[in-house]
Amino acid sequence: MRHQLPGDPAHAMVVSDGGLVSLIACVAAKERVLASTPDASHLMPVIWASITPGPTSRARAHAIEAQATALGLEVVVPSADAANTTNSAGEHATRELIDAAFAAVSRGCGSLVLSDRHADGDMVDLSSVAATIDRAMLVSRLVSLDMPTDAGSFEIEAPYVDLSDRQVAELAIDLGAPIQLCWWWHSELRDGKPDAAGAIFKREHERWASVLAQCGWRREAVA
Repeated sequence: MRHQLPGDPAHAMVVSDGGLVSLIACVAAKERVLASTPDASHLMPVIWASITPGPTSRARAHAIEAQATALGLEVVVPSADAANTTNSAGEHATRELIDAAFAAVSRGCGSLVLSDRHADGDMVDLSSVAATIDRAMLVSRLVSLDMPTDAGSFEIEAPYVDLSDRQVAELAIDLGAPIQLCWWWHSELRDGKPDAAGAIFKREHERWASVLAQCGWRREAVA
C-alpha cells in the first residue's frame, strides 16, 4: 500500500465557490486520482470552501456541500474569514490563497487547484489572468519554504483561468458533471432583497443553461 507523504503530487485540494468551474475542478481532480492508482482512497481531493458574504453565499455553501456529498469528498471550511474584512480584492485573494495553501500542505496535498476564471463569454481579462498566475506562483514558493525537508513539491494550479464559457461547458459535459448541484440552480436559497438577489440567480442560470445547451446538454436529462 502506498503511504501518503507531505506534498504528495497525486493529492489535491480544490478551492470551490460552488460554481460550475469549481464543480469541474473537483470532478477532474477525483478522476485524476482514480486513474493514478487502484488504491486511491487516501488521495481523494479535499474541497476548500471559498464563500464571501452576499446574496449567493447560502446557495454557494449548500452547493459546495452537495457537490462534496455527490463526489464523496471532504470539505474544509475556513475557521475564520478575516480576508472578507479587507478593502482590496487583491488582498482578499492573497490572504485566502495563503490560508488555503497552508491548509493543503497540512493535509499532505501536493497541489492546490484554483477555480478562478477571468472570462466573460469569449472575452478573456488578460490582466486578471496574469495576476492570478503570478499570485499562485509566488504563494507556492512562499508556502514551500515552510514545508518539511522530506516533503515533496507543492504547486498552486490555475488550469481554468482563461477558459471561455463554451470551453467550460464542453468540459462539464465531457466529465459528466452534475450541473444541477451548482449554486445558481438553487434560487430558493438566496439572501438579500428578493428581486435583486433573484436577478443574480436568473442571470447566471440563463447564461450557463444557454451555453450548455449549445454544446449538446439537455436539461431534461437532469434528475
